[in-house]
Amino acid sequence: MGNIEDNESIKTLGEAIKGIEDLSKISSFLEADIRDEIETIKKEYETLKNLPDRFNNYFSEYGWIAHEEMKIKTMKKAINIFDRDSLEAAERYLTEYYEEVAPKLLERIAYRPLFRDRIHLLKLAMEDYFDGRYHSCVPIFLMQVDGIVNDIKATGLFADNTELDVWDSIAGHSSGLSNLILIIKKNRMKTTNEKIKLPYRNGILHGRDLNYNNKLVAIKSMVLLVYISDWIQSIQSETERKSQYNKEREEIENTTILDIIDRYQEIKERNREMDRLHKKWSPRKNINVEIPLSGTPEHAAIAFFEYISKRNYGSPVQLYPNSILGEVSVNKKAGEFKKEFSKVELLNYVVIRVEDKGPALSEVKIDLSYKLNKFKKQKTIILRMIYEVNGELQNRLVDGGSWKIVNIEGIINLLQ
Repeated sequence: MGNIEDNESIKTLGEAIKGIEDLSKISSFLEADIRDEIETIKKEYETLKNLPDRFNNYFSEYGWIAHEEMKIKTMKKAINIFDRDSLEAAERYLTEYYEEVAPKLLERIAYRPLFRDRIHLLKLAMEDYFDGRYHSCVPIFLMQVDGIVNDIKATGLFADNTELDVWDSIAGHSSGLSNLILIIKKNRMKTTNEKIKLPYRNGILHGRDLNYNNKLVAIKSMVLLVYISDWIQSIQSETERKSQYNKEREEIENTTILDIIDRYQEIKERNREMDRLHKKWSPRKNINVEIPLSGTPEHAAIAFFEYISKRNYGSPVQLYPNSILGEVSVNKKAGEFKKEFSKVELLNYVVIRVEDKGPALSEVKIDLSYKLNKFKKQKTIILRMIYEVNGELQNRLVDGGSWKIVNIEGIINLLQ
């Protein structure tokens, strides 16, 4: 099965740290404080490299696995709670964590083709969960994650011959999703009223596990959606990631000692500058929402709706974050906008509140009046705006950047 710490990207990072460490022992170019920093980085790497493996060893048999978007502090805290207290306490913590994460994820993935047609059912299932209707949401989550995977793999999520392992992935590692599915798809041969703590797919959908109506089974069914989301991203980016990995390996092999020193000094200087700007930045007060200033997140948010109101479907593409747009062509995205917004007639759009959440993040609340399929509607929506410079997230105090809409592809769903 192997370990996640043996993934190529993790091993490469370890090799780079080892190279810098070896260099620090023999090079007089590096100052003493830099050597201390290298030692700190090495210790942090040794702690973190096997954290996903430790998490899976602790929790996969109980229905929880590490995945790409799971926070390091969450994995650490769950393990610490398990060691200090109990499994039950750790599962309560993980339940609370995913009760916050899952609804936000649903909003982010609503626009994706694999999820778009199912989003109404997934939203209903999530409403059922938070209203305590566990008997209702569990089958829906189990059926929909199976169908989502079936759209990628002809055999579906729970079939014996479905290959779920993905190159250099955490969720797609054999100790992750593959191992979890082996557990929850096991045959349940007897009808039983015994309370279960795992979403046994066959037992629930075939009417053998009758006492599945509880919060723990429900949340573990819901988080399958989170795991599947990261797994899909790993599959869809696999070719590009392999190409980037091979390119980086080639660069590493051609790197000289002086290159390493220069690069490290550059990174150190950039981090100092980022710290300086972070301390300098503060949220704005008394923002004039009636006349949005150029270069502000609210100005970019209004620009999006101005484009749509003028039936300009190409310009909104410039408001895509680099992480979402990737290599997709402007024409393709413009075509998608035209298809989605051609039945929307914007009548009025007004910024009613702006909240600066961080140096690179703001939320813009907008009142919209519009017609959809000739029916007049009015809604208030929130756009999450991030600041990018050359495709990278940056402090808004850095010159030369622009504001992007994180949930840009979910806007049409907010208007339904």
